Amino acid sequence: IILLNRDLRQIVVASFFFITMQMCLISFLVIYLTQDVGMSLIQAGLMLSVAQTAGVTGRIAWGGIADRYRNPCMILGMMGLAMAFGALCLAMFSPGWPLAAVLITCLLFGAVAIGWNGVYLSEVARLVKPENAGMATGGSLFFTFCGVLVGLPAFTIIVDATGSYPIGFVSAATGTLVCGLLLIFSRKS
Repeated sequence: IILLNRDLRQIVVASFFFITMQMCLISFLVIYLTQDVGMSLIQAGLMLSVAQTAGVTGRIAWGGIADRYRNPCMILGMMGLAMAFGALCLAMFSPGWPLAAVLITCLLFGAVAIGWNGVYLSEVARLVKPENAGMATGGSLFFTFCGVLVGLPAFTIIVDATGSYPIGFVSAATGTLVCGLLLIFSRKS
């Protein structure tokens, strides 16, 4: 079902990069903030909590926005651009950044990088016949979670090779930026 449907293929490819960004944020934010930005473990943990809470709230808000404007593909594309922007901002963090600016960045970045899933899954179900929704959702998640299996090790390899979390986040941002643009300018949008 996924491979034969162009629209599904397009958002499934985007989900590969979106889940990579989500998992990089969740997995490496605290390490990055403590090692490179000089935050205490408690402050860095608070930033992760803020990002995750924003992601939970974002899933609900993004679903409402996608329902209201009836263009989930466009919403997913804008979320891809916002993820890229959030990762680029994260990559610019330094010990001189005010704590409030780091907190706001983590809040906004978490809202999109963790909050995209609901819009994605509802769009997968919408793009197929109702009797195929379960199969399409399961099939799409197979490809999505390949992003976890490939994306996190790739991020780690980049960070190990360069010694830089910012370069890792910028690399992850490249995929979400391209996918966001493709979704925005696709036929469905």
